[in-house]
Amino acid sequence: MRCGDCFSEMIHKDGYWECPNCGWNIVDDEVEDFDIDEYRADKQGHVLDFDDVPEGCAACGGDYPNCKDACPLFD
Repeated sequence: MRCGDCFSEMIHKDGYWECPNCGWNIVDDEVEDFDIDEYRADKQGHVLDFDDVPEGCAACGGDYPNCKDACPLFD
């Protein structure tokens, strides 16, 4: 499962999932109904098409596309 805030791979703990990168978490009961696209759209005010995330960015786990200014891949 990927983090709704930073796309990092989350860790399952006792009854919930937690992101080791930013601390975002979600309880097991909410995971099934959780729509990451909808969450990101609500948070950022637009829909992010995950097919458009570059492979290196997905592997990095950064806050794409907000990370572009500080990332050496976009120099």
